[in-house]
Amino acid sequence: MIKRFGHILQVLLGSGDGTVTVTVGTATDATGNTVNSTPSSNTFTIDNTGPTSTASYTASTVNDGTSQTVTITFGEVVTGTPTITLTGSSSGAIATNQSMSDSGDQTVWTYSAGSSWSTNETVSVTVGTATDATGNTVNYYSII
Repeated sequence: MIKRFGHILQVLLGSGDGTVTVTVGTATDATGNTVNSTPSSNTFTIDNTGPTSTASYTASTVNDGTSQTVTITFGEVVTGTPTITLTGSSSGAIATNQSMSDSGDQTVWTYSAGSSWSTNETVSVTVGTATDATGNTVNYYSII
């Protein structure tokens, strides 16, 4: 009679990243048969950190008629389509949860904010819905 025994290894994850290696030795059944584990070890990557991001702009000061493009560069590939929200310090919502355009590599995304600027104000940029392959989210906030 052959019995299979399974073991569950639970790794309690904190807030950091790293690797965990699990190594399994051999076992002997009641009749003396040796059971070898294949593979004998596995290494797993732990990723709890969201993508980093930086913003750049075509101009730090814009006037009415000046085109403004916001570029967000992520430190790793993001899944889905990130959104962007632009909020004026006096006018309020300029653009809310607008989809950004991918440059092709899923790390550089742009949003054309247009060229109609009629108020002298500071604009804040918030990036939402960007996640990496393991589901970690990016939190980004910047002021133009």
